[in-house]
Amino acid sequence: MQCDIIKYPEIKQKAEKLDAKFNEAFTARTTNGYSLEEQKEIRMNHHFLSAAWIDYLYEGKDPLLSYRVKSVPYDLVDDLIDICKFHSKLSINECSNFFKDYPNNRKKMIAALLRFADELDISSTRVNIETVKIFSINPENSVYWWLHNYTKIDFVNSNIIRLKVDLHPEDFELYGSFIRDDYIFNFKKKNKPVLDVLVEQKVPVVFDNNSDIVAHSRAEKFPTEIAAFFDKKVQKKIQYLKAKK
Repeated sequence: MQCDIIKYPEIKQKAEKLDAKFNEAFTARTTNGYSLEEQKEIRMNHHFLSAAWIDYLYEGKDPLLSYRVKSVPYDLVDDLIDICKFHSKLSINECSNFFKDYPNNRKKMIAALLRFADELDISSTRVNIETVKIFSINPENSVYWWLHNYTKIDFVNSNIIRLKVDLHPEDFELYGSFIRDDYIFNFKKKNKPVLDVLVEQKVPVVFDNNSDIVAHSRAEKFPTEIAAFFDKKVQKKIQYLKAKK
């Protein structure tokens, strides 16, 4: 996500050959001038961009960075690129089970472990919410920083993971059930294919059934713009359920 495709347009071109899709024309002249939409495009394609960086640097095209990638044995580079591609968004089941030249090494398992570790990076330790407040961030993006700020992830034992999200009692009353379905349920659903891969590899990680949204009197109340975002989401869901009936 730190990819400077203004300075390195070749990275974007390589990413597109790997199937990255960019809907924005990228008119920014500097990296600190990316629009919100351009930033979103980079985030959405960061797995392809990571793979493209490795491919680009292994060709020795950067005097400062290429030697780092060159430290990777040549017969592992393609596998490393695959792991980058499959650590996010792509179907994990499309990743090859084993390394290209090392049939005893489990590539899909490594990609699944990296992917799940990345997915678990949503807890309160990830960001200081006071930092988030400083910047002008689209509510659609900042809402997740707010949820992360009150998310706790605990390993109940070596293979059971519990997610708990604290909400201010008023926010819990208004949005608790929606966030439970939209945040926790969808998080579990999204990661089921990854956990299935780990189970196949004899790493039986599961989510604790006690994962939930809870009211906490000392949790900070959502700011107006975040509450407004949830109000729209809840109303949209209500309208959908009525139409479905």
